[in-house]
Amino acid sequence: MSRLKNLIKFKSIKSRLMTMIALLVALACLSLTAVSYLMARDAMIKQIDESMSSQTMQTRRIIEERV
Repeated sequence: MSRLKNLIKFKSIKSRLMTMIALLVALACLSLTAVSYLMARDAMIKQIDESMSSQTMQTRRIIEERV
């Protein structure tokens, strides 16, 4: 743990500020990635649901025509 603290020692407030800004930007990028993944997943699930419901409707029509 002390090695990690030695790596993170800052010589000036400016370098500490720049590091915090870089970490915030990285966190924002990760958040955007997660949000875009969830949106794409939801869109895919919705598309699959629509496809399955249209197939179900077609199957019902075929069954009704035969009966």
